[in-house]
Amino acid sequence: MSLPVVVTSHGSQEAQAVATIMWDNAFGNRDRTDFSVPNSVSWAELSQVISDKFAQVTGRGLSEDHLRFLKQKAFRYGTHCNMLQDEHTRKEILN
Repeated sequence: MSLPVVVTSHGSQEAQAVATIMWDNAFGNRDRTDFSVPNSVSWAELSQVISDKFAQVTGRGLSEDHLRFLKQKAFRYGTHCNMLQDEHTRKEILN
């Protein structure tokens, strides 16, 4: 097993690099072939990864209200977004 590596040429690419590695670690199958990760995942899966990453840094996870706010901002939803619905792609996360 090897760790994912992302090469950047400018500091402005750091957030995309971190998101790529996070996506690969969270959603890649351990027995996969090279670069085989799902293109989309459910919001439930994605929000769990975001909350876990936040908890690693701060010592506590995110509440449903926090996750709803992040989803509204990240995917440009209005005040009414369905927290159980939607698949989100890696491309959406990187943009």
